[in-house]
Amino acid sequence: MTQPPIGQNGTWPDLSAVQTKEDFRDALDKLRELKNLTDRQVAEASDDGSGRKLTTTKISTVRKQYALPAREFVIKFLCGCGLRTEVEQSPWLTCWERLRDDKPAPVNAQRDEKPTPADGRRDEKPAPAGERRDEKPAPADGRREEEPAPADGRRDDKQAPPAAPGDGKEPSPEAPREEQASPGTSPEAAPDATKAPAQAPPGDDGPTSPKTPQGTVTSPGQDPSGVPDRARTANTVGSGSNRTRMKDEPKRTVVTGGQPPSSSGRKSGWKPSTTLLKVLAGVTVLLVVAALAGWAWHYKTVADDRLRDAKNTQEEKQKFKKQHCGTLNSSLVTADGECTGVTDGSDGAAVFGDDLKPVMTAIGAENRNVVESGDYVTVAFLAPLASKSANSLTFGQYVAELEGAYTAVEEENRKNSRPKIRLVVANMGSSEKQWAGTVGLLTTMKKDDRLVAVAGLGLSQGESVQAARALSKADLPMVGDLITADGFDSTGTVDHKGAIDGLARVALPNRDQLTALSKDLGTARRNAALIRTGLTPNGSKDLYTESLNQGFQGIEGLKKNLDDSADFRFDPRGGPGTSMTSISEDLCHSDKKIDTIYYAGRVKYLPDLLDGLATRSCHTEPITVVAGSDTAGFDPGTKSLHVGDAPITVLYANFRNAAQLRSPDNPARNLYEDFARDFTARHHGQRFDADHLTDTYWSLVAHDAVLTAATAVHRAGGHGALPNRYAVGNELFALRNDAVAGATGHFGIDKNGNRTDTSRVVTVHQLGHPLPETPENDS
Repeated sequence: MTQPPIGQNGTWPDLSAVQTKEDFRDALDKLRELKNLTDRQVAEASDDGSGRKLTTTKISTVRKQYALPAREFVIKFLCGCGLRTEVEQSPWLTCWERLRDDKPAPVNAQRDEKPTPADGRRDEKPAPAGERRDEKPAPADGRREEEPAPADGRRDDKQAPPAAPGDGKEPSPEAPREEQASPGTSPEAAPDATKAPAQAPPGDDGPTSPKTPQGTVTSPGQDPSGVPDRARTANTVGSGSNRTRMKDEPKRTVVTGGQPPSSSGRKSGWKPSTTLLKVLAGVTVLLVVAALAGWAWHYKTVADDRLRDAKNTQEEKQKFKKQHCGTLNSSLVTADGECTGVTDGSDGAAVFGDDLKPVMTAIGAENRNVVESGDYVTVAFLAPLASKSANSLTFGQYVAELEGAYTAVEEENRKNSRPKIRLVVANMGSSEKQWAGTVGLLTTMKKDDRLVAVAGLGLSQGESVQAARALSKADLPMVGDLITADGFDSTGTVDHKGAIDGLARVALPNRDQLTALSKDLGTARRNAALIRTGLTPNGSKDLYTESLNQGFQGIEGLKKNLDDSADFRFDPRGGPGTSMTSISEDLCHSDKKIDTIYYAGRVKYLPDLLDGLATRSCHTEPITVVAGSDTAGFDPGTKSLHVGDAPITVLYANFRNAAQLRSPDNPARNLYEDFARDFTARHHGQRFDADHLTDTYWSLVAHDAVLTAATAVHRAGGHGALPNRYAVGNELFALRNDAVAGATGHFGIDKNGNRTDTSRVVTVHQLGHPLPETPENDS
């Protein structure tokens, strides 16, 4: 077989060296590399005439699987690499079949040997130019070897002589296979009941013809006794179907038993005996039975091997699926009982939990339509989509968050703008514990999956900052939706470890929220206690609560009210319920009457604090709790807020709530109405819960984060070429002058990555009892 040409970056894969299924997959990948092709390019060119193509996800999955790729996949992959003809694909498919049957690799034959034809006969070497094929080469002394004369004494110069003993030619294929002499050995070496004596070396006049006992000259291939050598009984010349009996050659009789043939050469009336025929028939039956038994054994062995391979393959597949969320997608990983990683919705709607099935179903359907268009880029939504851990800080709000993100994609894809947006979902797991693996997967999607931006990023905690820094290092622009910690922007001052290039956000920074709260509290002097934590439930830094703590102690309108003797810390890993009760009681015994609490903690632990305040010994004294923006997820109907003799007021700052956004007083009312209409519409047959618009504001900010990334994508795509991540990053930080028409209103992105309209939209919200009037206290 002709070897393929040398590739530009090295030699072609040596298929004869492929011994395992892993070797075969590596050979396919090497072929792609030598062709200088990406997975995306292979997928787009992989149509083998069936009208169906491979996907990059399928290629990536097969590359990491243990099993041998399917034959259909191999053909499409080869087509994608430019090997579209049967001749080009044949070596690969032959190798595939060998590995499927677990056959060893063939021993490399010498290059100057030709393969044996299908009919079992070996081709003769071509005669040199000017030499007749039917002539023997002349001896070293230059004299031509004489040919034995036929029985009638006449010589025919045109007659090709049969092969002489020891000339090295192959025996005739008409002879029984088990009795043929090996190539290069004399016919006398073949197993035969009659051994011919060795011929004498030729003299000056040519070889001496051996004589029979009667004194007649034997025909070539016949021993002196007159019995022909069974390894040379076929008196034909040439090859293939053109073999004919030599001209004027006398007929010879093969002795099979009974009387010997007549030495006179005349036809005798000898016939094989009945006994001999019975023996031959018995031998034939035994051979047939043996052959059938051999085939049966071979068939059973092959069948057993294939059954074992199928069983092993199924076991490997089940083991793989168990480790990858019940799927064959290596980008999904089962960790701590949760499914984490990245999916485009094609791996099943429930991989991240049943509560996300409606939105994941819609994402999968939308992505299929987008990919079919061909003109698209990918945006990832990164979040802790946890549904099992009781310590999760996200409650069930992540469902509304992902629904809001998808709504923005669907809105943008309906517009007459390019390119389309393909949304992939990246889950970091409860408390973002699996952030590293998930972000690592995203960084590998920059090229083949056309990833140009990441939105979401989770909460303001240490894991989110590490994730943002890793994405920044990969030159992926980011738009945060929930992150509010001061300095958690492109400056990177949130942890003082350097800039986080490419990071923007649409949420309201904590400092803007607390400034608005300080104004709403008025100038009246208060006695404020500080309750704070700097840790998440898994012990990492909670940058959101640390930022609130710094704001309470740094903003002039707030820090003047602090009572240094009423500063309390708690660790959420110890269970805040008991500590909140103790802290609440301590407030009743303070040297100064505490009328305000600055709460630098997560809303998850706020109910414990309010229960403690409502049951403390001094519960009849009014008290105001000032908290951060995640209090928007708190249930305003909580019982402790409505106890008649325990007046508790909760204040927090955030965006306008749903009722305020729909109010005629909102100048961007139409933007919110459009979002709400799209959110509650049908999405590829699915509907989202309308309560998710009012229960939490997460759907709102997730929508605006993805919309911001999409606006940058479409601006970059307006130049004609499919935009890359660098072009999208450039446009992201050029979104000034209210360039984004979000559900929360018009806004832009400033030089540090923060939204530009916070003073217009930040709103103070009040829960529970009315805010009590506080008289001026002495300094």
